[in-house]
Amino acid sequence: MVAIEDFKIYLSGGKSDGDANNIPSSSLGGYRSAFMVRNGILNNIFDEVAVKNAYNGYTDYRCLFIKNANLTTDIVNLYLWISGKKVYEKISFGVSIPNENYVQLLQSSKDVPYGIQFYEAYTLGTKLKIKDTFTKNTMIALWLKREIIDFTTLKALPVNDTNYVVSRANDIILKNASDLTFNFSWE
Repeated sequence: MVAIEDFKIYLSGGKSDGDANNIPSSSLGGYRSAFMVRNGILNNIFDEVAVKNAYNGYTDYRCLFIKNANLTTDIVNLYLWISGKKVYEKISFGVSIPNENYVQLLQSSKDVPYGIQFYEAYTLGTKLKIKDTFTKNTMIALWLKREIIDFTTLKALPVNDTNYVVSRANDIILKNASDLTFNFSWE
């Protein structure tokens, strides 16, 4: 029987498999890190962004590894949706299959991962199937794409609303990205 504890989420960005990258914003692919995300909640996976750097919008990417740690049971029809995004951002995700716990390593968070299709799913009603059969004791790579809205749209947000933005030294800074929660269901 599969339980939620069978899902293990790891950062990427290790120099070798199981290396100790513990900085979410350095999770740009490469090898699986030994750092495991606890309770399915990932804080600060994306950096703060100054509006002046995102005037026309801003897009960046991160990569996580998800492991089916169950040693005896495959997971059938695995679904995912992500909750916790901020109003100024769109979070989408795509999946790839690692080779020996390795996926392409981005040189920059602005680089686009090759061959990944991205989808949005923010509620149980819009959940997305990410794997027909998630074989026991294997991993998939989950690529995250954050798109920040352009300045014209952003400036309509209340600057003093500390849930979204803060004002620093004559600039508006978008707070660290959402405390993203990864929600799984399966059949």
